[in-house]
Amino acid sequence: MQRCKELSRLARAPHFSSLLFRKQSPASSSAIQPLQKAATVLDPGHPAAYLPRKILPRFRNSVFSVTATPFGLLEPESIPCQPPFDVSFETWAERISRSLNDPITNGLDGPILAPVRLPKYQKRGRLPMSLVTVVGKKATSKKKVVRLRIINKVKNALNLAVTRVAEVKDGKLVFDEALSRENLICRGWTYSVYPSLEVYRMSFTELIPTVLQALRSIHKQVTELENSWAQKSFENQSHKSSTRNITQHSPVFSKLPLKTVTSHERRNRRLLDAEMNDLTARSPMSSGEWPSERSTMSDGTVSTQFPSRKEFKPSLPQTNPHVNMSKYPEEKNRSAGKVEGLSQLLARISSAAPQMYQNEGENLLEEHQSSHVDSLAIHPTNSNPVTSKDLLRIRRSRETQVATSLKEKVFATRPIVGNIPQVKEKFRFKDSVSQRDRQKREREKSENSSRWVKTKKSKPFNL
Repeated sequence: MQRCKELSRLARAPHFSSLLFRKQSPASSSAIQPLQKAATVLDPGHPAAYLPRKILPRFRNSVFSVTATPFGLLEPESIPCQPPFDVSFETWAERISRSLNDPITNGLDGPILAPVRLPKYQKRGRLPMSLVTVVGKKATSKKKVVRLRIINKVKNALNLAVTRVAEVKDGKLVFDEALSRENLICRGWTYSVYPSLEVYRMSFTELIPTVLQALRSIHKQVTELENSWAQKSFENQSHKSSTRNITQHSPVFSKLPLKTVTSHERRNRRLLDAEMNDLTARSPMSSGEWPSERSTMSDGTVSTQFPSRKEFKPSLPQTNPHVNMSKYPEEKNRSAGKVEGLSQLLARISSAAPQMYQNEGENLLEEHQSSHVDSLAIHPTNSNPVTSKDLLRIRRSRETQVATSLKEKVFATRPIVGNIPQVKEKFRFKDSVSQRDRQKREREKSENSSRWVKTKKSKPFNL
C-alpha cells in the first residue's frame, strides 16, 4: 500500500475538524436499501414512499458504488431506542410546513425548501454525515482486518475531501482550506457505500478524486429530486388554502362534488333561518310574558329583569281521597289536630314576620313592609347594582333569621305535647372507642409496672 507524505504535516482545519458519523442515522444499521412497503418505513407521508426505489440517487464505478436514501424511507428499528439514545428526524410534512411559515424561506418570489433539521446529537467543530459502509466477504476479503482497513480508508477519504478540501494536482494532494465543501453532504439522507477490494490497494491520490466525483453526482441528483417534490407539495398546500374548507364539520362532504356541497350548504342555511324564525315566534316577549333572567330581547340587548315570583305558602297536609278514613278514626283525629296546629302556626308567622325581617337601624318603607321574603330581596335599601348572587345571599340570610326567630318564639311559648321519641345519644369525641381503649391500655400498663416493682426482690450474691 502506497503512503501519502502530504498528510504528515497538516495544519489545523479552519471550519470543521472532521466528519461526525456517530448517532446520525435514525434507523437501524441494517436498513441500507429500503425494499419494504410504504407502510413499514419511518415516514409513510414522504413523496418517494410510493415510488420505485430505482429513482433514488446512485453512483457506480469500478471502485465502489454509492446510494443515497432519505431518512423517511429507512426501515425503523425492531426495538426502538429510548431517550436520550434515540435519533430524531424531521418528516417531510413538518419540513414543508416550516418552509411555509418561515419568512426567510417564504418570500415574495415564492417558498423555498428549508434545510433539514440536524439530529439532536451534535458536536462542536464536526460536520454530521449519515454513512453506512457495506463491506461483504465476497466483494472484499474474508479477513476482518482487511475489511476494517477498507472502511477506515473510505471515511478518511471523505474527511479529506470535505473538511480539508483536498485535491490532486500533478500527482500530489493540495489543500485549499479557504474553500468549503460542506454543502456536498446532503442533510436528511443516508449514504450507503459498497466498496470493492480495489480500495484496499489504492492510494489517497487515486481515491479522493473518485470520492469527490461521487459526492457531486449524488448532491446534484438529490437537489433535483427535492426541488421537484417541494414544488408539488407547495402547489398542494396553496390549493388547499385557496379553496374553502368544506370538510371541517363533516368528512362526508369530501367525497361529494362541489355543486352537491353548495346545495347542502344552502339547505342547511334555510333550515337554520326557519329555526330562528320559529324561536322568535315562540319567544316570551311576543306572547306578552316577562322575560326570564338574562334573556335576549329582539333588538339584541340583554334583559336582566327578574320574573314575578309567586308567594310561597306552606301547604296543609291533605288526606288521600282513595282511602276510607272511616275505618281509621284515630288517624282521622290525628290529622285534624295537625291541620289545626299548622293553621295556628301560620297565623303566628304572618303576625311576627314584619318585625323579624327588619334589621337593626333599618326602617322599612311602606312599599317594602311585607311578610314576603322576595319583596325585600328584590328591592334592596341601597342604590348599588345587585346581581343574582347578591339577591340569593340576601334571601338565604333572611330566611335563616325567620327560621331562628320562629324556633325561639313559637316553640318556646307553645310546649310540645305528646310522646317524644327518645333519641340515642352518639359517642362524643372524647369518649370514642379508640380513646377509651388507649386509656385502658395505658392504665393496665401502669398497673403492671407498679406490680412488677413491688414483687421484685433482690437475690443474694453467692460466692
